[in-house]
Amino acid sequence: MKSKLLILVVLIYFKSYAEIILKIHEPMRFENINTRAAGDVIVGEGSIEVISDNLEVDRDKKFILKFPKKGLMTNNKRWIEIDKYMIEDSDRVFRLTKEKKLIKIYAIIDRKKLNNQWIKAEDLEGEYIGYVPIIVEQYGKPMKKID
Repeated sequence: MKSKLLILVVLIYFKSYAEIILKIHEPMRFENINTRAAGDVIVGEGSIEVISDNLEVDRDKKFILKFPKKGLMTNNKRWIEIDKYMIEDSDRVFRLTKEKKLIKIYAIIDRKKLNNQWIKAEDLEGEYIGYVPIIVEQYGKPMKKID
């Protein structure tokens, strides 16, 4: 009898457990990486998707996203330093109100780093891969509304 009761309590506990998943929706892409184009910076764009499997439990939870100041990407021939990662201010701190939320992330590269006479064009071509450590702070929803 005790084991049946224990199994029932465990099943109820796991049924009420909600999971929030962060995954890459679109990888970072640099559309205009032409070294002869006008401008001093090259901007790449990607997106992350935040998914909740139980919105009733996760509704109004507060999330804060933080990124490193710099990073690296490679095409297996050459490393390129990312000068800055950016996110829109409205997405930096948000509350979960829908099951899915898309967050746009931007990476900035200084064009002067690519306009080096010692770098061959073949070394710059290819798909760049990099990893960005994202710090996600999660806070529970408020118990009572405070004026």
